[in-house]
Amino acid sequence: MINLPAFTLPWEFTTLLQSDMKNKESSEYLLDRYQHLFSSGATSMVIERAFRSTWPKQEMKHIIKFLGPKNFRDRLASIYLYYFKHNIYPLETTPEAVSDVVAMEAQLEKYTTQTQSRLFLFFFYLKLTGIVSNQVPAASPLQHFPQEIISLLQATSFKIWYIDWLLLLLWHFHDFLGGDALKDCIKSKVNNRAAIKSATTHFSSNMLPLPTQTPYWSLFSKLSEVQKEQLIENFLTYGLATNNRQIFFNVIM
Repeated sequence: MINLPAFTLPWEFTTLLQSDMKNKESSEYLLDRYQHLFSSGATSMVIERAFRSTWPKQEMKHIIKFLGPKNFRDRLASIYLYYFKHNIYPLETTPEAVSDVVAMEAQLEKYTTQTQSRLFLFFFYLKLTGIVSNQVPAASPLQHFPQEIISLLQATSFKIWYIDWLLLLLWHFHDFLGGDALKDCIKSKVNNRAAIKSATTHFSSNMLPLPTQTPYWSLFSKLSEVQKEQLIENFLTYGLATNNRQIFFNVIM
């Protein structure tokens, strides 16, 4: 398991992605959130400059309504991605630059509420960790996220709100204990599908702390002290990067 590098994403961006858009097609609500979050003159200027390279005669509110939540999100993310790569803001948006993030999101979006973008945020964060760590794209954590973890979610019928935290937790267990051990431990609590259902229930509406009766607690108890420390450090690092400050005020596990 890698040690996640310490960096922070802009508060406005992470807050937008974690907001409940009420309706996944609600451009009106998106516009309201954008105007509320991006009120800073400097921030809004560089963002609007990049968008207006494609739509030079349109006001920002019309561009947002035209694009809709997901298309706008992808273009906005491409601005920050460019900044992390080159330490300067781009003159245009390039949504194709985050196509790999969108592809990963598409594999799992049926397991979460599609009116927010925590799933996109998680995989975008993994993409950035590769850039911050100066890794070649093929070595990026985004390219090596275990596919076995995705299969573990197939039995659940819940919409998981905090899916990013669930994936991060499962990733640690997978790397520390092995894919087979992770699957067997979860399934052994109850029979097959029911075990994984009960394991994902907590993340449907909560992040932390984890109740001791879940299979996750059993898995956590199998880790060495060094592994537990790394898991907690990575949780704190992710919380800081994505502005999930509640991680610092809850007891982990």
